[in-house]
Amino acid sequence: MTIPNTAPITDCNGNSIPPSAWKEYRLSAPGIRATFIPYGARLTSLQVPDRAGKWTEVNVGYADPSSYIKEAGPSYFGAVVGRVANRIRSGKFELNGKEYAITPNENGGYNTLHGGKIGYDAREWEVAQASESSVTFTLRDEGGEAWDGFPGCVDVGAAYELSDGELRATLRAVPRDGATPILLTTHGYYNLAGEGSIMGDELQLPRASRFVRGDKHLVPTGELPPTAGHALDFTAPKPIGEGRAKECGAGNEGIDNCFVFSEVSPEPQLIWHSKTSGIRLQLCTDQDAVQMYACAAKGDTVLGERGAECLAVEPQGVIDSVNHPEWGFKVVYEKGEEYVNTTTWKFDVVE
Repeated sequence: MTIPNTAPITDCNGNSIPPSAWKEYRLSAPGIRATFIPYGARLTSLQVPDRAGKWTEVNVGYADPSSYIKEAGPSYFGAVVGRVANRIRSGKFELNGKEYAITPNENGGYNTLHGGKIGYDAREWEVAQASESSVTFTLRDEGGEAWDGFPGCVDVGAAYELSDGELRATLRAVPRDGATPILLTTHGYYNLAGEGSIMGDELQLPRASRFVRGDKHLVPTGELPPTAGHALDFTAPKPIGEGRAKECGAGNEGIDNCFVFSEVSPEPQLIWHSKTSGIRLQLCTDQDAVQMYACAAKGDTVLGERGAECLAVEPQGVIDSVNHPEWGFKVVYEKGEEYVNTTTWKFDVVE
C-alpha cells in the first residue's frame, strides 16, 4: 500500500509547495483520457488508443505528480508558461519609453526563459471548475519583483476540455492596470508510440514558411529566413530525423526552433504520424508560430521516465517579438484587452 505524501515539498526555487498543488484531476471523453494538476496548470497524462485499440500514454513526464515539484531544475513538462514564454534577450524590453528588466534565468544571465526564475509553471493555480471532461485553472499575476519584474497585474486562465479524441486548451490573460507583454504556451512533450524513438515519425508543418534564426544561445538574431531549401522545411511530410539542423545552439544539431506560419488557419498547422502505433496528431491553433524542441543539447531528445524520446510542441507567438516590433507580431496588450491562445490536439489512427 502506498501512502500519499500529505506534507509540503520544497521546490527548486526554495518555495514550500502544499499537496493541493499536485492533486490530480482526471478527465475522460470517448477516445481520450487526460490528467492535470494545479502546479503549472499542468498536463501530466494524455492517453489515446493505438491501432490495436490499446490505450497509449502519449504525454512524456513523470508518473508521480509530486515529481514535478521535486525536480532539480524546471523541465516545464506539460505546464503553462508565461508571462512571456520562450526567450527574451538580456531579460530586457522597452515599453512606452521605459525599460523593464526581467530576471534572467538562463545562460548565465544572457536571457530570460519562460517568464523568469519563478514563472507560471512554478506556481499553484486555483481550480475554478472541474467536471468529468473539463477543468479550468486561474492565476493572478501581481507583477513586480515577486513576479520577476513584469509590469502590472494580469489575470490568467487555462481551460482544458476533452471531446471525441480531442483535447482543447484555451489560455486567456487580461491586464488589469496597464500595458504589458503577454505570450503564453502549453509546454507539452509527446511521443505518439509511448516509447522508443520518434526520429522516423512523419511530421508536417504545412504553413511553416519561415523560422526564427537564433544565436549560440537560441536567442533571435532578428532574421526570419525561409524554411524552403533548409533541413527545417517541414511544409511537406518527412521524418522528424531529417529535420536535424545546426540551428539548435552552439555545438548542437537537432531541432529547437520557432517555426512561423505564413497564415493563421483553422486547418491543422502540425500533422504528426507514428507508423509504430498508427496514432496521428493534428494540431490546430490560432497562434502565429510553434516552438519545437528535440535538440541534441539533452542527449538527442528529452527523455521521460519510460525512456521515451519526445518532441516538445509549444503553440505560441513569436519568440522575443517584444524586442522585434519590426516583425509586426502582436505581443503587447493594453489594460482590459484580452489575450487568447486556443489550441486543439486531434487524435486518430491512420495506416
